Amino acid sequence: MDEYYPTEHSYGIGIAIVAANRLLSFYTDDVHAQKADRTNINEEVTGVRTRTTNYFDEKASLVAVSCNCDGTLMGVLADTPAGPMVHVFDAAAFSLDYQGHISPLTTVRVSAEPGATARCFEWSPAAADTLVAAASDRSLITVAVKAEILHSQSASYTMVGEKRLGAAVRAMSWSRKGKQLVVGDDLGKVVQMKPELDIVRSTMPPETCTIASPAVVGLCWMTTTEFLVVYGNQAAKDVQATIMITKKDKPITWTELADLAYGSPHSALSPVVTSLCLLEWNALLTTNTKSSEVSMVGKTGEVWQVWVPDELHQASLPTNAATAETFPIGAELDFSASEQVVLSDDHQTRVAASPILFVLTTDGLLMGYHTVNLNQGALSVQRYVALYTTGNSPSAWPETPQNDYLERRTAF
Repeated sequence: MDEYYPTEHSYGIGIAIVAANRLLSFYTDDVHAQKADRTNINEEVTGVRTRTTNYFDEKASLVAVSCNCDGTLMGVLADTPAGPMVHVFDAAAFSLDYQGHISPLTTVRVSAEPGATARCFEWSPAAADTLVAAASDRSLITVAVKAEILHSQSASYTMVGEKRLGAAVRAMSWSRKGKQLVVGDDLGKVVQMKPELDIVRSTMPPETCTIASPAVVGLCWMTTTEFLVVYGNQAAKDVQATIMITKKDKPITWTELADLAYGSPHSALSPVVTSLCLLEWNALLTTNTKSSEVSMVGKTGEVWQVWVPDELHQASLPTNAATAETFPIGAELDFSASEQVVLSDDHQTRVAASPILFVLTTDGLLMGYHTVNLNQGALSVQRYVALYTTGNSPSAWPETPQNDYLERRTAF
C-alpha cells in the first residue's frame, strides 16, 4: 500500500505525492483564503497555485512523505532500483518561489537486502534530526541527520540503531517527547523500543482479537501508558481498534473501540489506519483506507472513546463522478491558519483559528476540513510559520522577493 501522505511544515507549504514519481506543493495560506459557505462548499477549487516537481530519481517509486518536527527537513520514503531509501531534502526547496534544482541533502538506505521494499518511516516529534524507517525484510533503522541547511547543499547522518525483527513493521509511533517508540508488525506484535532500538516490551494481540492472522495496521502512542492499536488483514474489510494500557507492575489491559471497526467492501486498498494527534485537546483524528469517514477518538475523564459528531459536522469524503465511494490515501493536520472560523451563514458566529484537516482521496482530491474545539477554555494549538527571505532560504531564491509574497509569509 503506497501512503501518499500530504504534509505541512512550519513554512506554510503543503506537499503531497500525486503520482509514483511526482510531488505537488502549494501554499497553505492560499487554501486558507478560500471562502466556503453553503453555496459553494461542494465545488472543486481549481484556482489555488501549485507547483509540480518531477522526482530527481526518475526510477524511484514514492511511498510516503513527511517533514521533521521543526519543518526544516522533508523526508521521502521511496523504492529505488538500489533498494528502499529515505531521501532527505531541504523542505524550503519545495516552495513555489524556489527556482533551483531540487535534489536530496542526503540519502539513507533502509535495507541492502535484494528484493526488500519500503514499508514506513516517521520523524521524531521532539528531535528534529531523528527518524525511524522500516522495510519489508524485517529491517528497522533509526538515524540522526546532520544538516547545515543555511550554509550547505548537503548533509550527513549517523546510525542510531539498526535491528532485524521477527516480522516486518507495518506501523510506528513515537512517544510525545521522542524518548521511545513503538512499532507494530505483520504478526500483530507491538514492540516498545528506545531510539537505539533496544527492546523494552513486546506485546502480542489480546485474546479478544477476532481478526484472523492479525497484523498491526495502525498505531498511536497517546499518553505515557496508553496506545491506540489497530489490527487488520488484507482479506477483512473491518479492523479491530483497541486501547492498550501498560502501567508499571500491572497486567496490560485492553479496551475495544467498536465504532472504529467498520469498513467498506468497496475499498481495494490494504488496511492502513492513520492517527493525527490533538493531545492538547485529549483527542486524535483517524483515517482508515477502508472507510470514507474520518473518526475522532477523545478522552473524557479516564476513558478513551469514539466521539461521533452529528451528520452535519461529520468529515466524510465525497463520491467520485461515477458516484462511487472514495477513500483516504493520506492525511495531515495544518496548524498554520490564522483567520477565525465562521460557523454561521450570517458570519456572525465565529471561533478562533483552528487546525485544518487535509485528506488526500483515491479520486485525487485534497479535501480540507476545519477542526474546531467548542469547549470553553480549550487551548489553542495553532503555530506560526516563518518568513522566507534571501537570508534563510536556499541559494536559488529570487534575490528580491515580491512585496506581496513577504506580506503573505508575515501574516502567520
